[in-house]
Amino acid sequence: MDKMTRMERTAKRKLAAIARAARRDIALVKARKHDIEGAFYDIGQALARLKKKEVIQALGHPSFDSLCQIELEMSVPQADRLIAVTRKMTKNEAKNLGPAKAAALVDLLSATPGRDTAHGALSRGMTLPDGKKLNPKTTSARAMEGAAKSVRTATRPAKGRGRHVTRDELALGSALEKKLHAEGIATARVAVVAGPPGKPARARIDGVELDALAKLATAIRAVAHS
Repeated sequence: MDKMTRMERTAKRKLAAIARAARRDIALVKARKHDIEGAFYDIGQALARLKKKEVIQALGHPSFDSLCQIELEMSVPQADRLIAVTRKMTKNEAKNLGPAKAAALVDLLSATPGRDTAHGALSRGMTLPDGKKLNPKTTSARAMEGAAKSVRTATRPAKGRGRHVTRDELALGSALEKKLHAEGIATARVAVVAGPPGKPARARIDGVELDALAKLATAIRAVAHS
């Protein structure tokens, strides 16, 4: 009985120590989250510690979602993005990119698993599944987010027999986007998505203003006949 009591006391002390450390992390996040530009990596590391199951239990929360909403006034997706940055790149790499670009690069890397690491992408650039080259250092966060979305859309199997977009179809979509940019439509984005079983892929074109439709038609003709 005495032995069990000692074990219970040890467990209680351990839980209390975990809770004290977690409260320090909560204080860090709350104090620095308004300086997200300068402190985002430190916040991400604190959030990673707070997401551990034993920490959530020690604080008396049923879930990480509850902890984020009640203690931190932060959404889980935002917290997960910051955590992902700390797990995929070093502090210096993340700081050099800034919070928006660091999060966008991590999202792009997750859309192309096994192709690149953050270090590799930053040191030698990336080659996307459609053959397009991308340099994370000079590419905007918005452009990387768009690239991640396009990759996910293109590689998602269609319903039914699970048709996938082919490499040639991806290359054609990439060529059209490049041609639109060459025509002066810098905001143009072309996503290649799987068509129904037995049918070719489809192109979804976004970011082309109505007064640029003539340029769009010219670009489509040029790529179609190339």
